[in-house]
Amino acid sequence: MIYLEHYLREGGVTSLSSVVILAPRDAGSICRDAAAEILELHPAADVRILLPHEAVPACDLLVAIFDAPSRFPLHDAVYEGLDRLEGLRRYGRPAGSVMIYGVWWRSIEVLPWRELPGFVRKRRAEARLIRLLERSRLLRCILRPLYA
Repeated sequence: MIYLEHYLREGGVTSLSSVVILAPRDAGSICRDAAAEILELHPAADVRILLPHEAVPACDLLVAIFDAPSRFPLHDAVYEGLDRLEGLRRYGRPAGSVMIYGVWWRSIEVLPWRELPGFVRKRRAEARLIRLLERSRLLRCILRPLYA
């Protein structure tokens, strides 16, 4: 619980009264675990788990869960779901903050809703750079012994 609490505090989230978790396909247990962690930190919070096509009500925190396996090294599960991440903006401004939760490496980033467009642009640029680096013969030779 200290882990999640740290990232919420770092992202400027001090109290929560309502949380919406957007569930990816076939990720019921992951969402329930995230909800349980949030409720342990904020027992009075109303935590709802929704599917991506459902309407998102106004909330203090919108949690987007990404469960695609990361291709290590230099890779993040969010790169596999950049369109989905950008799609969060279609909800308008339902939340004060957004939590991007990468399940495989348990990576968490909490940011204010207004910073989401810049975050998506940065991640798209990183993903392009990584695709270029993956084509590098020298980099593959250096990393092959580490990540066979």
